[in-house]
Amino acid sequence: MILQRLIFAMLIVSIVVMTQYLNSRRIFRGVLNEAKWSSIAIENAVEFTSLQKFNNYIRTSSTASIDVLINSTEEDSILTVNTTSKFHKHTGPIRNESTEATNKTNLNDVKLDAIKKHKEDFAARKNATNGAFSSNSLEWLMSTRLSNAIEKDPQNVWSQILDNADFLDTLDPSLLTERTVCDKSSQFRSTFAQEWDAQNETVVKGWTFRLIYLAIHHLHHFPAKEEAELRRKFYDPENSDYDNLLSSSDFECPNTKFIITTVARMGFGATFRIGVVNSILYGIVTDRVTIFLNNVKPFTNLTYGDKDFNQLSEDWWLTNCPRQDMQCFFLPTTPCTVTEENLKQNLISIPEKFARPLRRQGTIFNATLSDHPYLFLPNRVSPMIDKGIMWKLKRKLFSAAWDLVQSAKGKNDGPKEKFEVLDKALEGIKTSYKDDGVEKSFTYSNRNSMIHAATLLYSMRLRDGLLEEVDKQISKITKLQSMEPEKTIGMPIRGSDKCSIESTCLSFEKHMQLAHETMDGNTKGWSVVVTSEASDVAKASANYSSSYFEIVRNENDILQDIGYPRHPKYRNHADKVMVSSMVALKLHLLTKVTYGNCCSNFHLLLFDLLRNGCGYHAAAQPICLQETINPEYHVCCKWTETDECQRQWKEIRGK
Repeated sequence: MILQRLIFAMLIVSIVVMTQYLNSRRIFRGVLNEAKWSSIAIENAVEFTSLQKFNNYIRTSSTASIDVLINSTEEDSILTVNTTSKFHKHTGPIRNESTEATNKTNLNDVKLDAIKKHKEDFAARKNATNGAFSSNSLEWLMSTRLSNAIEKDPQNVWSQILDNADFLDTLDPSLLTERTVCDKSSQFRSTFAQEWDAQNETVVKGWTFRLIYLAIHHLHHFPAKEEAELRRKFYDPENSDYDNLLSSSDFECPNTKFIITTVARMGFGATFRIGVVNSILYGIVTDRVTIFLNNVKPFTNLTYGDKDFNQLSEDWWLTNCPRQDMQCFFLPTTPCTVTEENLKQNLISIPEKFARPLRRQGTIFNATLSDHPYLFLPNRVSPMIDKGIMWKLKRKLFSAAWDLVQSAKGKNDGPKEKFEVLDKALEGIKTSYKDDGVEKSFTYSNRNSMIHAATLLYSMRLRDGLLEEVDKQISKITKLQSMEPEKTIGMPIRGSDKCSIESTCLSFEKHMQLAHETMDGNTKGWSVVVTSEASDVAKASANYSSSYFEIVRNENDILQDIGYPRHPKYRNHADKVMVSSMVALKLHLLTKVTYGNCCSNFHLLLFDLLRNGCGYHAAAQPICLQETINPEYHVCCKWTETDECQRQWKEIRGK
């Protein structure tokens, strides 16, 4: 009995001690957590499991990341954390009559004082920029922005927002095209300033594609126009308050509604062609701006009722750079940026029952969702094939392009022939261009869609670092100097995991045999561009010789032998694989005839660009192996249902 009473007493004492500890820890962590999600700007916030660890951090840390005062209940002291100085510990007795309620009141008062001071500081810094940020709210400036990657020169950022809208006046190709993957001599990157011929279908079609691209660009940059005008007008490079206040690449875009989504974790071709492109178009059709976010750590394991929210915390498999998102390589789709606080408080995930009709018909059939500024649309990598949404997209893009043309007309800039071409090109947005009048035996989604191809090109505008590295590697391919443009054949060869899983594949020798058959009378002086991720293809191409053509290849290819980005062979070299992919793409844009395996989304992506004037040759001929005259070169996709393909797959499964 005595032993039982002793054990019971010890248990009571333990409970009392543990309760006091947990209360103090709860208050400590509660204040820190409140600070983390308040309007205070947070960067690299650290959560400590005990005040002792926090004190140790104070003694060893030289900088601070948040501006908040924390009133401790474990020690008679107040801890102060500043944004601009070292951590300081102010010791001193707290009044003996302090109770938990008094401490909570002190906490609130101290926190409110800190917030007030923080706002005053930001307001002063905002005013010090002489109007450059007068259109931005103080709340947005103080919040934790999910910033765009920083451009070296803010003038370039403002130019993208303000000057591209004037492209139809200036016809300066650098404003529109210098960051695209298109060849510098391509139809898309030349201005046609001397070719205003409304009867020339090639000229009109080229301008139709340009107007769609311009409309997409305009819809994603126009919301930042007022901010960009103010910053350009009042920018002072000598004023440190300007750069200290926020990144030159971030814009609030007030009164704009957004679709927030992520970049899928698939191969490059599928990720962009039927992932990124579709997400951008969903934004356009709903009068929203699409923002792609990955690696947003505050959303780790936070579902808020929808498991798809976890996608926001996932990194992008196609890069190793610290951001681990699409902006490691490509320009942001929009200069508009959102804040962690806004997403935390206001982001709503579109339920699948409403997401499905959005993807098919381009409409959000829910008034609450339709009016809400921040909607999360989980990424779904699938073809956009419904005619309902395509009809609405044509109407939206026609309207945006029409506004740009009317603006140019209002300035009366250019001969009347120019506007005859532009008016006819506008009508082209509402109709579908077809390659020819022959029904294809092999088809795929958006094969002849200018809207799809222009969105693809827009999404792949290269950042400076990638652009420079790609150009550097291409400059080392000396055989390019001797290429005759009219005698070029492209052979992008998918191997490795694509073969026998998603597609049957031709051998390297079969590809070379097809190249010989393509040459006009087997005349000499041809060049065959060969690219592949497969090391066996690279080895075979290096050892191959022909008296009729030279093989041109990128000797710096990574040759990861895998197309699946999660595999270590790919993942560990993701940045280099991206450079190799872009080099391969630009090499094939130089060729006149290109054969591709149209089971591969990367080859389809290449064909989308070639068909719409992105290559060196205005009349480039992209040809699916599935459509060659000689059936010896036909390959089968896993989803192809012809008798011949079913027979081939049955043989493969039997091996």
